[in-house]
Amino acid sequence: MNEIAKLLLDVEAVLCTLYEAIYRDYSGIAPASGSGALNGTIGDRLLSRETHEMLQDAASSTADPIEARSLANVRAFLIKEALEQSSAAERSDVARASCLRRLEGPESEMLSLREAQALLPTIEPRALRDQLDRRIAAHVGAIARPLQRGFERLVETSNRLRLDDYSNLLPSLLGFDLPPLVDAARALLDSTEDAYRDVSAWYLERVCGVAPREARFHDWLYLLRAPWLRREYQPFDLVPKGQSCLREMSIDWPKAIHLDLEERPNKVARAFCVPLSVPDSIALSIFPRGGFEDYAAFYHELGHALHFSHVSPNLPIGVRALGDDALFEGYAMLFEGLVAEPLWVRRFLGYRVSADDERFFALRRLFQLRRSCGKLIYEVELYREGLRADRADRYREILGRALGIEVHREFFLLDVDPHLYCSAYIRAWALEDALRRFLCERWDEQWWRDPATGAFLRSLFARGQTFDAEELAAELGAELSLARVGEGLVERLGPS
Repeated sequence: MNEIAKLLLDVEAVLCTLYEAIYRDYSGIAPASGSGALNGTIGDRLLSRETHEMLQDAASSTADPIEARSLANVRAFLIKEALEQSSAAERSDVARASCLRRLEGPESEMLSLREAQALLPTIEPRALRDQLDRRIAAHVGAIARPLQRGFERLVETSNRLRLDDYSNLLPSLLGFDLPPLVDAARALLDSTEDAYRDVSAWYLERVCGVAPREARFHDWLYLLRAPWLRREYQPFDLVPKGQSCLREMSIDWPKAIHLDLEERPNKVARAFCVPLSVPDSIALSIFPRGGFEDYAAFYHELGHALHFSHVSPNLPIGVRALGDDALFEGYAMLFEGLVAEPLWVRRFLGYRVSADDERFFALRRLFQLRRSCGKLIYEVELYREGLRADRADRYREILGRALGIEVHREFFLLDVDPHLYCSAYIRAWALEDALRRFLCERWDEQWWRDPATGAFLRSLFARGQTFDAEELAAELGAELSLARVGEGLVERLGPS
C-alpha cells in the first residue's frame, strides 16, 4: 500500500471520529470536547506540510479527474482541520458554556444557552420573548473572550501555514471566485430591498404586532415558525409523510438512515443530519414538535441524508464524503422547498395554501438569502480587516441593513460559521433554483410524484461530489444565477 492510500485510510478514520463527536454533541449525548479528531501521531502527519505537498503533487500528476478531485478535496479538508485545531480549546470553552452556563428563562427556570435559543422562537408573548432575547445577548457577551481568542488563533495558523488572505483561501481551493459572489450578494440586497421591506412589514405587524422599525431578530424567529400553520403541519405526520413522498418517487427509505427521535437535554432543537460513515451510516435527528419550520428543517436534512446514503461506496473518500458544500446544500434545499409547494401540501397534508401563505413562503426564503448575503459581506470584511475596535458595530450595521431590523452586536463572532460557509448556502440557493426549474420542465411542477424523478435524483446522488455546483448546473443547461433567484422571489412576493 503506497503512502497516498495509507493517508486516505487515515482520513476516513478521522472523518468517522469527527462526525461521531459532532453527532454526540448535537444530540445531547455528550458535549463537544476540545481534544479534536486529529490529535496525536496521525494528526501530526495529516496536518504536516509534507502531507499537503504530497497531496498537491499527486492531484496534479494523476490522469484520472475523479482521483484528482478527491485528492484536492482531501487537501482542502485537512487545511480546514488544521485551522479548526488551532482554536479547538477555545471552541470547547464556548461549547461547554453553551451547555453548562445557565440563564433565567421566562418562568424563572434555569436554561443553558442552547436550550434558551431553542425556546426563544416558541414564546408567543412578545414582552417575554424580548426579555429572554436580551438575556441571551448578555450571556453571549459574557463568553466573547474565548470567541476572540479562537479567531486570533485561526488567523495566526493561517499566517503560519503561509496561506494568503483567509477569506480567499477556501474558495480558491474549492474552485470558485469569491469577489464575484460578494458582488452578487450586494446586488441581491439592493434589488430585493423594496419588496422585502414592504412585505416583511405587513407580516411583522400582522403576526408579531410590531412595527418594522421596532422589530428585533427574535420577532423574525417567531414569524418564521408560521404559528398560524401549526395545525396544518402536524408532528405525528412528519416522518410518515416524508416516507410517502419518497415512495411516490420510487425512492425506498434507505436502511443506512438511522432516525433519532428521542428528546434529550441540550439536544439541538432543529433537525440535523450527520454522515457517520458515507454511505453506510447516516444519522437523521429530529424531535417532532410540528409546525411549518419543523417540517422545513426535517425535509432539508432528509435531502442531505438521501444524498449521503445513495453515494456509490466505490468512490474514493474525497468525493464520497467531501467536496463542494454548495452541492449537497442544494439537494437539501430542493427537498426543503417541497413543504412550501402548494400542490405538495395539498396532496400530502390536505391543506389548501392561501395566497398569503405563498407570499410568506417566498418571504421566508428571501429572509434567509438576505441574511446569508449579509453574513458573507460581513465575514469577508472580518477576515480581511481583523478584530477592529468597531467590529461588533459593523456586524450590527451590515446584518441590520440586510434584515431591516436591529440585531445584537454581541453576536459578532458567535454568528460566524467556519470557513465562509454562508457562501455555500448562497451558491446552493442558485443551484436549487436551476435544479428545480430543470425538474419542472422535464417532469412538470409535480415532479415529486414521478418515479422517473427518483431515478434521476438517485443517479445524481450516486456520483457523490465528483462535480461541483457550477458543473451540475451546466449539465442541466443552466448556470448559477443569484440574480435570477432574487427576481423569482420578488415575483412571488407580488405587488407591494
